[in-house]
Amino acid sequence: MGGAFTFAEGVMRRYLARYSTAAGAAVIDGGWKPAMDAEVRSMLHTGSSVYLAGPFTSVSSAPRRFLAKVSASGAGATDSAFLPDPNGDIRDLKLHGADLLVGGGFHTSTGVSSSGYALMNGTSGAALGSMAGIASSAGQIRAMEPVIGGMMIGGRFDWVGGVPRTNLARLHSDGTLDESYAPSVVGFNRTVNDLKVDGAMLYLCGDFLSVEGAPTRNLARVNAMTGIIDSGWFCKPLAPLLCLETDDDFVYFGASGMRFFEKAPNTLVEVHNLARVSKEAPATLDESWNPFVVDQNNNPSNASVQDMRLHGGNLIIGGHFAFIVNPTNIFEAYQRICLACLPTTGWGQPNSGWGTTFLDRNSEIGSVNNVLLYDDSLYVSGNFVSVNGNPWYYVAKLHPDTGVWDSGFDASAIDFSDPLGSEKISALFAVDGQLYLVGGFQAVFTGSQGDGFDSSPYIARVNPLTGMLDPSWYPYPNAPLSRLACSG
Repeated sequence: MGGAFTFAEGVMRRYLARYSTAAGAAVIDGGWKPAMDAEVRSMLHTGSSVYLAGPFTSVSSAPRRFLAKVSASGAGATDSAFLPDPNGDIRDLKLHGADLLVGGGFHTSTGVSSSGYALMNGTSGAALGSMAGIASSAGQIRAMEPVIGGMMIGGRFDWVGGVPRTNLARLHSDGTLDESYAPSVVGFNRTVNDLKVDGAMLYLCGDFLSVEGAPTRNLARVNAMTGIIDSGWFCKPLAPLLCLETDDDFVYFGASGMRFFEKAPNTLVEVHNLARVSKEAPATLDESWNPFVVDQNNNPSNASVQDMRLHGGNLIIGGHFAFIVNPTNIFEAYQRICLACLPTTGWGQPNSGWGTTFLDRNSEIGSVNNVLLYDDSLYVSGNFVSVNGNPWYYVAKLHPDTGVWDSGFDASAIDFSDPLGSEKISALFAVDGQLYLVGGFQAVFTGSQGDGFDSSPYIARVNPLTGMLDPSWYPYPNAPLSRLACSG
């Protein structure tokens, strides 16, 4: 048996143990003890061997990631010839003749390129071409940006359509990979969280240390057509970035827990989760515009800016925060609960009004994670279940000039199994007089039936004026969605 234990029958057994099957009290096999460094989630016994799968990295001090083979006899020695080396977890194991069929969250392994599932040689662990996993998607797409002739995608992934691509790629309009476009985004967590095409340039932000071999820090720009990085446009915000926006002169960016920007080597400027740099190389920080975004205790570490949109001469930001503070006078603080409208002039002193409050299931400050401007309206979604003290689930509509909440719009989306759980709407998009929602929800409020909700799992199209669900439009996804964009 395998699991998340470290003792069995009072004897140390790290995540794996064997008992006799004889009748009577279970007797542990004191001699068979492969030593795992993490839990065993799946196993398969065949002949003289046992295949083990789980989030471990070593077996009996031998390096083995996610999948290993040990002897079914003696001390359970690790099979030195079986070296599959998948780069993600294995959830299921099955025998197929002398070969091993595996499925899980991996997207590379030894042998033929495989993603999500593979048929492996039972002796060597090499993935076989007769059943390469090319139809599954193990990576994460966190940002999409339509471009002429296709789409840019960013996130955390290693392959697109079986071709190596690290976290950034361009797709043709038919969904196939543009193999001529291949900048590589790397780092410890190497994630692209947001993208913005501005003229000939593609701006990207996230958690990374270099792009196409050129050192950078969480923010970069590359040629939108060629993928060549502009190595002269360089800056160092000292925290992973969540979102960005551009105007004619500046690139704005938001983060979670950001406290400093490295202006020059060993020279730090205090910034709190929001800043802007020039579009002129070398991306100089604008120290005069520096609104501090903090929580209710004036702490930037527990606050965040998660999305932003420019509206006229203002920047509308959403996130998890309670105050916008003057950087030159910390006693000048303006209460804004999860949403604020900041002029792009002066230091960024918030516009008056904008007093709408968004609270979570514990009646504490929630978060606004998506901001959408469409047809003279502002739509926001995030982790909140009340607006101005009224039950309102995860999405709301406001006036983009005043921040006044529109209580006539209700597209509350819930999951009946966890109605007050975490954020249910992951992204918003509007086009041609329709508003689209995607996320982990199961139903959208309509007020037309007994419980007031109509089924529309994971994606919904609603009226942008009222929030009323359009039940005739539904493309049947079978799992939660996280991003959407429109081409045409």
